[in-house]
Amino acid sequence: MRRWIVVCGVLFGLIVAWPQRGWAQASVPGDVGTLECAQAQVAVQTLVGNETKPPYKNHGQYVSAAAHAANTPLEIGQITEACHSCIVSQFARSIPIAGQTACGPIQCAAPGAPGWGNMIKVGGNGMTVASVTTPQACCVACVNNPNCAQWAFLADSMCQINVLPSTCVAPTPTFFNNSGNIRCPGF
Repeated sequence: MRRWIVVCGVLFGLIVAWPQRGWAQASVPGDVGTLECAQAQVAVQTLVGNETKPPYKNHGQYVSAAAHAANTPLEIGQITEACHSCIVSQFARSIPIAGQTACGPIQCAAPGAPGWGNMIKVGGNGMTVASVTTPQACCVACVNNPNCAQWAFLADSMCQINVLPSTCVAPTPTFFNNSGNIRCPGF
């Protein structure tokens, strides 16, 4: 009986201590599921657009543009091959940007998610979005406007977005609760 208890104890200890896939293992920076991968995907989507958008003469040019845009963050080590594949394969399958699966955390999902970092570059051309009543909807409104660089949801329940051409004015980001960067460089 004593031997049985010892064997069970050893087995239990091995099971608990054995590193399980996904348990307590740090994800690889830039891999699928990371913020870096999500940011790279949004950047590629912004640069390439949907296949119906000119100047793509055929599907091959469209996929080539997506691959080329995703190569930059891959070459500098910002993303992994798996992340690159996640991004480019969706363009290769002609999935419209609105229907693409997120390769990282979903943008505007909650404070701290991509696009909702509570940091903005003060100044620029502000535009009020009247129909928006929550910070999350304000973030989404900015993502859906290709001219929107950043957004802020003001205390009086007003959604303010900064649009081109004059935006991202301040050289360094500033904390602002319920705000975020979508397309400003230098974050």
